[in-house]
Amino acid sequence: MIVLILALYSEAKPLIDFYKLHSTVLDKESALPSNLSKFASDDNSMFLYVTRPGYINSVISIPAIINDLSCIGHESLNDSFFINIGSAALVSNTIGEAKGKLFLINKITDTITDRDFYPDMLFNSEVEEALLKSFPNVLNKSDINNYRSGSCISYDTADYRISVKKNVLADMEGAFIYQALSRYIGPHQFSFLKFITDTGVDETLNEELISKTVEENLAPISHYIDIVKEAIRADYESPASRYHTDFDKLSTDGKMSKVMKDELLQLFRYAQASDIDIDKIIDSFYSEGLLPVKNKKDGKLLLEDLSRKVINETAKPSSNCNITRDSYHVRPFSHIYIEEELLNNRKAADIVSHFPDSELIIIRHYKDIFNRRRQSYRKQFRSKALILARQEGNLIYPGATVCQSFGNDNFYYASNVYGCPFNCEYCYLKGLYETGNICLFVNLKDYFDKIDEITANKNAYISISYDTDLLALEHITGFIKEWHDYLLSNPKLSIEIRSKSADLKLWQSLRASDRFIVSFTLSPDEISSSVEHLTASLDNRLMSIRACQDAGFKVRLSFDPIIYLSNYREVYDSFLKKVFSNIDKDKILDVSIGSFRISQSYMKKMRKVSPYSPITQFPYSNTDGYYQYPKELQKAMEKYVYDLVKSEISEDKIFLWKEEYQ
Repeated sequence: MIVLILALYSEAKPLIDFYKLHSTVLDKESALPSNLSKFASDDNSMFLYVTRPGYINSVISIPAIINDLSCIGHESLNDSFFINIGSAALVSNTIGEAKGKLFLINKITDTITDRDFYPDMLFNSEVEEALLKSFPNVLNKSDINNYRSGSCISYDTADYRISVKKNVLADMEGAFIYQALSRYIGPHQFSFLKFITDTGVDETLNEELISKTVEENLAPISHYIDIVKEAIRADYESPASRYHTDFDKLSTDGKMSKVMKDELLQLFRYAQASDIDIDKIIDSFYSEGLLPVKNKKDGKLLLEDLSRKVINETAKPSSNCNITRDSYHVRPFSHIYIEEELLNNRKAADIVSHFPDSELIIIRHYKDIFNRRRQSYRKQFRSKALILARQEGNLIYPGATVCQSFGNDNFYYASNVYGCPFNCEYCYLKGLYETGNICLFVNLKDYFDKIDEITANKNAYISISYDTDLLALEHITGFIKEWHDYLLSNPKLSIEIRSKSADLKLWQSLRASDRFIVSFTLSPDEISSSVEHLTASLDNRLMSIRACQDAGFKVRLSFDPIIYLSNYREVYDSFLKKVFSNIDKDKILDVSIGSFRISQSYMKKMRKVSPYSPITQFPYSNTDGYYQYPKELQKAMEKYVYDLVKSEISEDKIFLWKEEYQ
């Protein structure tokens, strides 16, 4: 559903005529304010609201619009996209040929509070981008002169090649509409299109001129709306449930408690994600006289039996959760957000130089982008933005309990990158962050200073890539080389990098050190091709391992997480034979083994991000706040893999996240 918001009827009329919208009046429950007019398409796929100009009208109109949409049956706003279209003044320079031109807004400033806001830039549009400043009243000549001469209009630094210049527009609605909409929907669900009508002062605007300007821009406006429609249509749609089982009747016949009903519902979700015919299993229970049950105890036993049968049907982790490129969305890193204080930073400039065609947007702090509310990992990932920032605070943190320390007493981790270029369905980052964007912290010197403090009187073991895949980003950042060079200068430090990527040349350019450990996460082809989206293939990872070994580096193998398949024994047996026949076993430092586990809070978010992934929807057991495979299944899988690895590698080189089998 497309929702257009305009301030003036003269702006709206060409669109009303173009899309053949009709004026509509709803029942009293919608409680539309007197300033608001509404138009709709015959099929209710598009709505247009005219709010009247000014920030007060904008603020009071948005709640009424949201309420109105819910009153006509659109209870969920997840499938809606809002576009604010309107006239604006060009205040950054003389009007020139820009008069009448259409712009797509990538940054909005509320001049009352001096706060900046950033709608997601997701769609592949040819409309030129600009900045927008929203004022509570009409500008005077003094205001215009101040903004034309101010540094907020043009960012231009010759040092280190970072140069940013943008047209700046002014209106009286944009920022206020953004803030009002943000109470209900995320930044991926609205855009702002503004066309130039004036310079803000000393010009007479009439309705005819405004309507004519909209008419002249109908082609790019309608094209943008078409792209949004197609992108929404092409995006992932939930598979229709094909189950005929009456859930309420089944839970009643099974004498199920509230907790048991929740477990049953999760089984249905998992069966749907895994394409398992749960109806057939339930029908067999009825035909065999197992349902209805006599009491709650029998119901619990039946639920356990149903769970076992469903899990045993899992032949492969098939999924609809891969996020593929399409022609409607912009390419990754087409937009780069950079903190203003980094405009003269050499590292930031080096990174920016890899993307000469990307839009550069100046921000005050990375959290203004990275920590916005109601973001959509899935919507953003396909068109992920790059954020360049400076990190502050502790920088170095104690190692997490679900991560292996490999016998190191002083175990830490550092994250100078938030977010990952890969899309593994089991990745905890989807539970940790609400964004699909990637943030690079370029102040590595500050990280090194913190480590100097930690290692002043003790050794330290630090993992530097739990929150990303540094190897996959090395061609952009050069971070691994910087960490490597620092390690050589600090004899009390050991570093681990972990990757699902492949690089055959990097290792030849670095000097091998026993304290620089390269860990490769490996999964069977059946797993990596289905749920580790965009990662290197198993064959390419093995080639990278051999290149790393040949260069003299210590290599760790990580068979973690082990993912359940009903034929996991066959799959992991074939997989491990392939691994150990293609690398030098004698040059393996050690091996880590662990089945999938994740915190309860992360899993709750991951199930929202990937509601149709067999990985997230599996009926896990909750043990002390962590989701894990049922205990017997977990022990069986880990022991099986452990025994296979033990036949290839000395036991003293094998580490498990729970030391139960040594």
